[in-house]
This record gives sequence, structure tokens and C-alpha cells, in this order.
Amino acid sequence: MFQGRTLGQKALIVGVTLFPTLLFYVPGWLSEGFIAEHEEIALSLILLILGVYAASLGIVLYWLRENARLLYGLVEVAFALVFIEVIMANFILGHDQATIKDGFERLVMTAGGTAQLAGGLYVFVRGLDNIGQGLKPFPRADRVWQYLSMKRLAEKQADGGVSP
Repeated sequence: MFQGRTLGQKALIVGVTLFPTLLFYVPGWLSEGFIAEHEEIALSLILLILGVYAASLGIVLYWLRENARLLYGLVEVAFALVFIEVIMANFILGHDQATIKDGFERLVMTAGGTAQLAGGLYVFVRGLDNIGQGLKPFPRADRVWQYLSMKRLAEKQADGGVSP
């Protein structure tokens, strides 16, 4: 993991890995009267910590996407499926709806629900694209992926024209 990395890259990886522990300790010392006395400062500090963590996590995820695209795509697809499932369950089954049909109509008719569903589908498609890109170093798996994704296969394959 650290071979061939610069000192800055090593520090970033360690920092992003250990940074979540701060999220457990910071609320502890902030809750001991500090928040009550300095509400605005505490909120600003918490937002700053979360912003730095989000940016660091974004950098690590970008590194993962560039260096392990197949794994990143699989994680992205899994996240999208969970995200879509939560959206559907929230809108279709939640809020004391009389029937599932009422919930589904609310999902389709609500701009927020439609936007969330579209966002989940977008992440899902991006994940599939990253899986396809990650399979390129594996010719046999790449051909199967191209076949399943209905891409045009080259007429003559490099290994004798055998298609999946």
C-alpha cells in the first residue's frame, strides 16, 4: 500500500484512515459545557472537521478509482443499489401511506423523490461504467462484459475469434 508513495501521499492515507477517530473524541470534549457556552464556534468547528474529512475521503476514493477501478465500480454499484432501495422504501412504505400504490405515486409526483431516484440511477450507471473500465486488463472477462452490455464485438478476436 505504501510502496512507491511519496511522503505526502503516505501522510494523506494515514490521515484519512485515522481521521474518523477524531469524530468520536471531538463531540466528547465539546459536549462538556462548551457547546452550551459557544454554540456558533462549536458548530463551525464541527462543520470544518466534517468538511476536511469529506474532502480527504474524496481524495482517497479518487485514488481508489484510478488504481482499482473494478473494485471501485463494484462498491459504487453496491452503494447505488442500497441508496435506491432506501429511497424506494422511504417513499413507498413510509409516511403512513394507505397503500403501496399511493407511495409509488408520491415518489413519481414529488420532485425531490424523482431527483433522488435519478441520482441513484446515475451512480448505478457510473458504477457499471467503472466496472467495464476495470475489466479491460482481463480480456476474457472484458469480452463477456461487452457481450452482456450489448456492445459490438470486434469481428475477429485476438485469441481466434471465440466469443462468449
